[in-house]
Amino acid sequence: MRSRTLDSPVPNLLPALFLAAFAAALVLTTDSLGAMRLVFVGVILVPVGVYFLSRNATAALAALIVSSAMPRYFATVGATKVRPEHVAVGMVLMALVFLYRRDRQVPRWIFADVLLLAYVALNLYSSTFRSVDPAQTLKWSIQQVLVIAAYFLIRFLAGNEEKFGLAVQIMLLVGSIAGVYAALCFYSNIWFGTDFGLDSTQYEYGEIPAVYGTQFESNLLGSYCAACLVLMVVMYFRKPDRKYLWGIGATYMGLLVSFSRAALLSAMVALLGLTVYTIVSRATTRATLLKLTAVFLAVSILVGAAVVPMYVQRFSSVDVSDPAADANTRVRLLTLGVALTQILESPVFGSGTSSFQLMFDTKEIGFFEEEGSGWISNTEIRVLHDTGAIGLVVFAWFVLDLIIRGIRDARRSRSPELSGLLLSSVVYFIAFQATEGTLLAFSWVHLGLIAAAIAIYKNAGTEAKTAPAAATGNA
Repeated sequence: MRSRTLDSPVPNLLPALFLAAFAAALVLTTDSLGAMRLVFVGVILVPVGVYFLSRNATAALAALIVSSAMPRYFATVGATKVRPEHVAVGMVLMALVFLYRRDRQVPRWIFADVLLLAYVALNLYSSTFRSVDPAQTLKWSIQQVLVIAAYFLIRFLAGNEEKFGLAVQIMLLVGSIAGVYAALCFYSNIWFGTDFGLDSTQYEYGEIPAVYGTQFESNLLGSYCAACLVLMVVMYFRKPDRKYLWGIGATYMGLLVSFSRAALLSAMVALLGLTVYTIVSRATTRATLLKLTAVFLAVSILVGAAVVPMYVQRFSSVDVSDPAADANTRVRLLTLGVALTQILESPVFGSGTSSFQLMFDTKEIGFFEEEGSGWISNTEIRVLHDTGAIGLVVFAWFVLDLIIRGIRDARRSRSPELSGLLLSSVVYFIAFQATEGTLLAFSWVHLGLIAAAIAIYKNAGTEAKTAPAAATGNA
């Protein structure tokens, strides 16, 4: 007999939508354009979006992954910047009430989930009680909680092997589109002088555009495309499908036009390790390797004529004996030095989420003439500054637990998706030493997929162990 709770339909939201339409009509008669937009989004689009997502778990999964790849866009509500990932997470959280009632598979908790909840609590505590401006850091910590919530939502929505595989395919598709769009932004700038999707002032060389596409900035675009590229290559080695070759070409283009040195080097490290392992273990065929090499050569030749001179300039300023000779590196080193000094003032619990922006501006280091908010570009230092030594230990424990359990399950299950997610996380580990990305949702979506796979294979192992016992008992 089926559970009445599980079979209960989603309630009819049409009366609420009519009421929202009536309220919007009243506001449309006012002269305040801001109020009109706010009410239109709040009482029309949000209920419609929640209703749609509550009826379609795949759409909810896609909304989280797509929105995490476009944090550059935002709307200002009061003094807060609301990004697509904040809206998507909020709507999926509301839709989750209805999705939970219809979904029979409840994901099993793993130890990493508990550690992450502890990290969330530390962010809220330090932002409330240890900050120089609790009202501001608490607001930022709530935004941090929203992007971390993407991890738990992915865990729920990708709760079985079929949905997990679908989520990985959606992420690869989104990564490919992001790479193509970034290349479009780059070539449009060269051919037509447009400036959409890029920042011409980020690098000290005016002729090198910092292409960010839909990502927050160019280094994060490079990291995102590099991670998707590595994941795509792993999938192609295990399942030689032509669609992966197209995706490899698209994400490789996005990586190249981002001009991110850290992302490029991290992708080279991950792909080199993967290639050596594949050749030694004979995990793929020579034909597969040749096709993959052909794609890399074709894209390199196609894009190389435009990007090679710019890369020469980007790397010409790098001096191993004097890292501060490069302007971008010098700013990073100076801000990290200031951050370390501030950490000593509150080493145990930190100073609150993103509090560095309140305690420092770029004019203080004597490099910029105008004031600007400071930015810690290293993940470990940022976590240490925000949540102190306790927060860094919990965060590191969370990541290590995921990686160790993930490697164990990848060996046991031989899942190409999990293997690819683990290897591509190497890209973030390296790139986030120079560009911090855990304040945005895309990195938490990635970690959420790893956790989802661990929980899935943990459930499968438990079921496999209990099945013989049940059979013996029945006998």
